[in-house]
Order: sequence, then structure tokens, then C-alpha cells
Amino acid sequence: MLAATLAYACAARAVFGIAYTTLAGALIGRFFAREVSEPSSFPAVTIVKPLHGNEWALLRNLSSFFRQDYPGPVQFLFGVHDCADPALQTVEDLRRLHPDADITVMADARLYGPNRKISNILNMLPQARHDVLVFADSDVSVGPDYLRNVIGELQKPGVGLATCVYRGQPDPGFWPRLSAKATNYQFLPGVVTGLARPCFGQTIAMRRDTLEKIGGFTPFVRHLAEDHAIGETVRSRTSCAGAARSVTSIRLGTSVPR
Repeated sequence: MLAATLAYACAARAVFGIAYTTLAGALIGRFFAREVSEPSSFPAVTIVKPLHGNEWALLRNLSSFFRQDYPGPVQFLFGVHDCADPALQTVEDLRRLHPDADITVMADARLYGPNRKISNILNMLPQARHDVLVFADSDVSVGPDYLRNVIGELQKPGVGLATCVYRGQPDPGFWPRLSAKATNYQFLPGVVTGLARPCFGQTIAMRRDTLEKIGGFTPFVRHLAEDHAIGETVRSRTSCAGAARSVTSIRLGTSVPR
């Protein structure tokens, strides 16, 4: 009797797994077939990049943001906690490779809570000159249409924040490859099938007035998953104002080395 029960349970789980995989495959195909929105205008943008340490492929990842098909002004704002951080050498390399780029660097050791990334961003924000802010992690590599697609989504009616899904490209080694597979085969299907409420720290784009409405980033200095908390806060604040969509997830050629 026990053996039969276990057999039925295993069969049911197998059927569910097959059905979920089939559904996820179909939805992923439809998701990536969607047309992205073209911007109606090209406002000035500040790309905010908190840095820490000399990560694998850091120069390659950061350089991809300098090769954007975006005609509007772009400020690149980099921040570290330590003025001796080796990531600053990569920023100097970027200055040499892109002498006409608008690059600002902030080194400030102040901490406001246990989330060092948010503390870094809080130190950087006074140097952000533009009202459209794109926060992007340092281990992200993007295609040349990344910025115009993000801005196009952000300009849709009722959108207060734009984020994007991503795929993993592993660093050398077994564990990075395993982590990338988890991103591609577990995380991504979960997002597309609606099992997650997306707001991903790899890309968070918003206007300065939206950031002010949620009280800035100070409320998130004690959050571990600050990206999720930011998304939920934007949803709650904008829904009170009658917005149709507050957070939108877009498909991009964005990859995150793992």
C-alpha cells in the first residue's frame, strides 16, 4: 500500500514537472518574442554603478554600457567605499578608452546600515545630475540597445520603475557554471510564468520623482533583498495614485556572469 502511494505521488510530481516545463517553455518563447518599446524622447540619463573589488570581466561588463545606441546625454556615476578599491583602476581604464564619456567617481566610506550596496548608492546620489536614473550592477553585460529599451519601457503610461530579466553567463569554474544554470533554468522560468513579482537589482530604472515618492533609498539600508523591497514600495505608492502598472519587466540581451 505504501509503495503504491509513493508511486502515485512520484507520478503526479513527474506529470506536474512536465506540464510546468512545457508551459514555461511556451511562455518564455512568447515573452522573448514581444516587441520592446521605442522611446518617444531621449532624456538625459545617469547610470549608477556601485563597485567593489576587481571582479571577473569587470572592464568588459562596464564597457558594454559605453557602447549604447542612445542619442541622449549619459552620465556614468561610479561609487566605492574605499579610495584604494582596485575597481577604480578599471574606471581609469574606461576613461582612457572613452575619453569623451561623462564619468563621475565617488569614494565615500560612510555606512547607513548593513546593506553596503545601498549605502554606496546613497553616497553616490548627490552626484547624479539627471532626473532619469538607471541603477545597474557591476557584473552585468548588456547589448547596444539596452538603454533605449529601458527608457522606452519607463516612458509607458503608469510605469514608475523598469527592470529586466537576465540570463547567466558563468565565470570559469564548476560552481559559477552551476549558478548560471540555476539562473537560466529555475529563476528565469519562474519570472516568466508569473511565480515571481519582478524587480531585479541588475537593472532598476526610475525617475527622480519616483525615488522621492518612496523616500529615497534610505528605507532599504537594512534589507537583504533590497530590489524586491524597492519594487513592492513603488507598486504600493504608485497604485495609490491610480497607476495602471508600476513595475514592468522587459526582455533584454542582458547577461550576468556568475
